[in-house]
Amino acid sequence: MNELKTLHHQMLATFSQHFDKKIDRIQAYSPSQSIESPAIYLGSHELTLDKQQWDGRYLLQGEWFALCVLSMTTPNVEIEIRQFATEIMLVLNNPAKNRWPLIDQVSEPEAIQSRPAIFNPDADGYEAWEVSWQQSLYIGDSIWLDEGTPPTTVLYSDAPEIGIPHKDDYRVVSR
Repeated sequence: MNELKTLHHQMLATFSQHFDKKIDRIQAYSPSQSIESPAIYLGSHELTLDKQQWDGRYLLQGEWFALCVLSMTTPNVEIEIRQFATEIMLVLNNPAKNRWPLIDQVSEPEAIQSRPAIFNPDADGYEAWEVSWQQSLYIGDSIWLDEGTPPTTVLYSDAPEIGIPHKDDYRVVSR
């Protein structure tokens, strides 16, 4: 069960790809790490494990954050840090990127917001903003994973007119 590790890796990879070489450090947040600028430090404030879902997986609800850090020597740092946070928010709002690409395992991000952050009070000389969002991750194995092609048309009929002898009695539910 490595879904959480995979999600973290994919989030970091997506941000790295989006910012290309404009950001020196994009990594998981650790309170003991040294500070660099510009940087994105990715972490979570809270993880809550919900009950088992209809398909046998569990839902891990998370409140995630990305700390945006710029040096105070950055020209117009008070505007640039807001722009930096806004760009992360745009990634989180982009359907082509915001599921990290784990479409069957994560929900769309919700409650995306940013605010000034103090993540290391001993770090003079840096400006930081926090972008936070809520996003859920399905963990575990689905009972519905199997070989074959899923149906594209769903049919129904009422007993006793069921089975192959009554195939013409079935009605379409969805296509």
